[in-house]
Amino acid sequence: MMKSIAKLSAGIVVLSFASSAAQAQNDFLSAIGSGETNLDLRYRFELVDQEGFEKEAEASTVRTRLGYRTGEFHGLAAHVEFSDTRAIQFDNYQDADTPVVADPALTELNRAYLGYGGLADTVAKLGRQRVILDNHRWVGNVGWRQQEQTFDAATLTVEALPGLVATYGYLWQRNMITGARQDQDSHLLNVSYEVLPWLKATGYGYLLDFEGEAPGLSSETIGLRLSGANDVSAEMTLGYVLEYARQGDAADNPSDYDLDYGLAELSLAVAGVKVLGGYELLEGNGTNAVQTPLATLHGKNGWADQFLTIPDDGLVDRYASVSANPLESVNLALVYHDYKADNSGDSYGSEFDVVANWQLTPEFSVGAKYADYDADEFSVDARKGWVYMNYSL
Repeated sequence: MMKSIAKLSAGIVVLSFASSAAQAQNDFLSAIGSGETNLDLRYRFELVDQEGFEKEAEASTVRTRLGYRTGEFHGLAAHVEFSDTRAIQFDNYQDADTPVVADPALTELNRAYLGYGGLADTVAKLGRQRVILDNHRWVGNVGWRQQEQTFDAATLTVEALPGLVATYGYLWQRNMITGARQDQDSHLLNVSYEVLPWLKATGYGYLLDFEGEAPGLSSETIGLRLSGANDVSAEMTLGYVLEYARQGDAADNPSDYDLDYGLAELSLAVAGVKVLGGYELLEGNGTNAVQTPLATLHGKNGWADQFLTIPDDGLVDRYASVSANPLESVNLALVYHDYKADNSGDSYGSEFDVVANWQLTPEFSVGAKYADYDADEFSVDARKGWVYMNYSL
């Protein structure tokens, strides 16, 4: 009888194990099949007229992104996305006698990461992913270009306390908008806390260690950012940003420097119209200047992209903008920049930018943008114009 009971018990254990294994398999397959597909299509025509080139650059490109994110299995989920950029009709923008438009024909594995959200208020990601911090000034995805910037990285974001968000990232490869790769051994730490409804404080430390051919970009940046907005009245909102950082050389950087970064912005929004004024300093000493190689650079210091690398004399950018929403689905903005060298005080010229975006449906939008850079003692005159359409699902 004891042998019969033992055999019966063993059979029950085996059946239970088999049932559990079958259930786990079903749960896994269900997670794989219950995910979501993302599709993003963007057409853009870009025209660049730049002094020093025989011809204008004309780039007519279509960017397609297609991805899939699985459902969760014990807190785990995977996301895979491909990106393809094609030139159509016009493609004279990579020739020696035309200015370069940084949207080469390219097919890339844009994102491929494993995420874990099984812990409360915590998200971890491992693999190729976007990394965006604050206003993109130090780390961003360069979303304006057809191929975005991503990183092969491990990131951890924790929101354990109300108003507190802490992000850590370890980056070992930068995947650039041209398809090039850049090895690194970099660490990012960003901690923000909503002190008051009108005051958000963010402290950060970015240790960038570039390997291979770019050791001169290796740096250590420590900074503090204060931002917020307050409703002065029912129709008036006052906003501000104050930021200071100190950047020095790190790792195998052959240079020896310690330089300041500063930002001050003040904005006033009244009845759908927003007026903003700002001052940004990227210090230079004549040999080195503050650099932000992982940033979304197009969104900073003018859309004509004349300051993707900060000159050795540094940069002072004084700017003002007016933006409005005459209709709920229409956004208009006009921006003016005045540039000069921090170290020598030389004029770097000025720039006017204008943009109009129209969100026709939740999925479909169109827009146009124009940048006019007037050089003084730096670079050359440049004019850039864009029209674009975007569909996201």
